[in-house]
Amino acid sequence: MTRRPRRAASVIAVVLMATLTAACSSAGAGSTDQSRKLVGLFQLTPGAVDGTQITGSWFRMLQPGGTVAKGPYMINADSSADSGKATLLAPGTAGGLRSGAYQSQPSPAFDSHGNSTANAIMTPTKFFGVEFSISTNPVDPQT
Repeated sequence: MTRRPRRAASVIAVVLMATLTAACSSAGAGSTDQSRKLVGLFQLTPGAVDGTQITGSWFRMLQPGGTVAKGPYMINADSSADSGKATLLAPGTAGGLRSGAYQSQPSPAFDSHGNSTANAIMTPTKFFGVEFSISTNPVDPQT
């Protein structure tokens, strides 16, 4: 796998993790107990489109210099959601991201075409012609 798809997959993972963290953090924003740890399954639900409404789990990737409110967003030619500006996600075999434990990549982590084989957190999803996914490892394999 070349550096570009791996870097894109890493960036996507960080974006998804930040989105999940922000969603979970904002859900507990009214809580007065600031010491409460978020432990458990951050469940993914299948992404879907109904007209212009996107529901479930999905992400957008900003282009450099963009803003969340105005973009510009990277266009994923493999997605029809919001004219390719959004990529729909589906839960993997574990149903989502589990905090408090690693969900390590399988071996091999990629097939002969550079597609991710990790399917616990999310089902591998096409992004620029390559199926990406997410895993959490004690040590980043790229280090």
